[in-house]
Amino acid sequence: MKEHNSAGSSKTPTGVYLIYAAVLLLAVVAAIMAVSRSHGFGIAGDISGGIEGSSSPGNKTIPGEDMTPVSVSGDTGSDPTSSELTTEALTSLMPQDSETSPESAVTGTADSSDTADLPETTAPETAKTPETAKTPETTKTPETSKTPETTKTPETTKTPETTKTPETTKTPETTKTPETTKTPETTKTPETTKTPETSSPPATTGTSAAQTDPPDGTNRILPDSPREADGSFTFTVSFAGDTQLASNWNDNRSGRFAVYAEREDPSYFLEKVRSIFESDDFTVVNLECVLSDSQNLARTSKEGTAYWYKGPAKNINILTCSSVEGVSLANNHTSDYGQAGLEDTMRTVREAGLSMGYYDETFCFTKNGYTIAVICDKLWYEGYSSVIEKRVREASVWSDFQIVYWHGGTEYATAPSEWQKRASHKIVDAGADLVIGAHSHVLQPMEYYKGVRIVYSLGNFCYGGFVNMKLRPALKPTIIYQLVLRVGPDGVAADIGENIIPCYVSPYDVSNFQPAPMTDPEAVKKVMDFMNRLRSSPE
Repeated sequence: MKEHNSAGSSKTPTGVYLIYAAVLLLAVVAAIMAVSRSHGFGIAGDISGGIEGSSSPGNKTIPGEDMTPVSVSGDTGSDPTSSELTTEALTSLMPQDSETSPESAVTGTADSSDTADLPETTAPETAKTPETAKTPETTKTPETSKTPETTKTPETTKTPETTKTPETTKTPETTKTPETTKTPETTKTPETTKTPETSSPPATTGTSAAQTDPPDGTNRILPDSPREADGSFTFTVSFAGDTQLASNWNDNRSGRFAVYAEREDPSYFLEKVRSIFESDDFTVVNLECVLSDSQNLARTSKEGTAYWYKGPAKNINILTCSSVEGVSLANNHTSDYGQAGLEDTMRTVREAGLSMGYYDETFCFTKNGYTIAVICDKLWYEGYSSVIEKRVREASVWSDFQIVYWHGGTEYATAPSEWQKRASHKIVDAGADLVIGAHSHVLQPMEYYKGVRIVYSLGNFCYGGFVNMKLRPALKPTIIYQLVLRVGPDGVAADIGENIIPCYVSPYDVSNFQPAPMTDPEAVKKVMDFMNRLRSSPE
C-alpha cells in the first residue's frame, strides 16, 4: 500500500503537467482564433477545425493546403458563441493560481507560424501582455473623450465675458432717469437746444418747424437771456424807418446832413433813442443811401426829379455806436451809384459787423436757441409778392419766426393801396409772422390779418434828405415798432406782443437829424389813433 501510494504519488505530477500542457495548447489556439478574427486571417477557422477533430491534447493537426480557409471580415463572419464557450471551458480547466489568465491568453497576439511548436514557444508568446493589452490604441480615451477640448468650459461658457452683468445691464448708466427724462431740463429751450455755437434752431419751435441750420454767415448769435420761473423768456426786436446817413448829391449847404456828420460825433444822431435800442435784443433800420469813400462812382440815370444819396463809409458808426445791429439794403437808393456803389456799401456794412438784408440775402439772429429770420425785399407791384412768399417758405425751414421788411408803395401816401394790402396778405398766407413796410416817408396805419400784424409804413427816421419840416408836416411823426415775443419753455412762441413808440423825425421845424420819442400825451394819442385807424392823420 505504501508503495502503491508512493507510485501513485509519483505519477501525479506527470498528469498535472499533461493537463497544463493541454490547457496551454487550448489557450494558444483560442488566442490565435481571436487574433485571426480581429485581423481577418482565414487560418483561424482551419486551426479551430483541426482542434475539434483531435482526441488527445498532445495530438496536433496542421491544416493542409486542400483545406478551404474560412474568410473572416471583422465581426460579421465570426461565431461569438464558440469563442465564449472556449473561454469558459478554459476557465474551468485552469488552476486558480495561474499567472496567465484566460482573458490575457485570448487577447494575446500570435503569428500563425508559431503554432507548430506549442509547448515551448507558445508560453512566452501568450504572456506578451504589453502587446496584447495595448489599451491606448484600442480605447484611446485621450483622443475620444478629450474632455479638455470638447467641453472646454472656461472658453465656451466664459461667464465673466458673456454675461458680464456689470457692463451689459449697468442700470445706473443706461436708465439714468434723472439725466434722460429730467423734464425741466429737456424742455427748457436755452439749456437743451442752446444753439448759439452751432446756430442750429430747435426742430419744432416757434410758429414754423425749423429743420436745418441758417445759411452760412447770416446768423448772429445773441447772448442768452434769463428765463422766467416757468422757463419762458422774452425776445424784443425793434424796427425803425427810412434812415439816410447822407445829403443829396453835391449838397454841402449849411444845415445839411453832411455838415452835421462832419461836425458832430457819431453818437449825436441817435442819442435820444439809444436807450430804447440798447434795451432790446436786436434793432433793424432801413439804410437808404450809399456809404463809400470812392470818388469815382458814377450816378445812375434817373428820370424827372431825382436824388442821389451818398455818404462817407465812416457814417456807419452812427448806427454801430447806438446799438443798431441790422440794416435793410433792399431799397431804391442803395443803387444810386450803380453796382459799384452797392458793393462798397455792402462791404462797409459787413466790416462794421452789422447784419444785412437784400433781395437775395436773408439774415437772422438767435437767442436761447430760438431763431428769428428777417426777409428784406422790394414790393413795387402786387405780383412781386410771389418772390417774397417763396423766401418766407425757404426761411421757415431753418428759422422759428419770419419777419418781412419790404420797401414799396407810393411816396407821401398816408394809407396803403389795395394791391399793397392784397400782396401783404399773401405774404402772411405764405407763413410770415410779422410784415413791415417802408418807402412812403410817412406813417401808414397798421392792421391784423389772420392774427398777424402788418405795419404798412414806419415813415422816416434819421433822414438826411429832408430839412424843412414845415413843407411836409406829415413827415414829422414816426414810430419805433417793437416786437415783444415771449417764447415758452418748450421753445414755441407763447405770446406775440408789441410796443408802439411814437417819435419825431425831428422835434423842430428845421430838422436837426435827431429822432426823439414824443413826450406830449396828446401827440402820442394822435399817432396811436392814426395807426389804429381811428383818425385820418397822425398830426
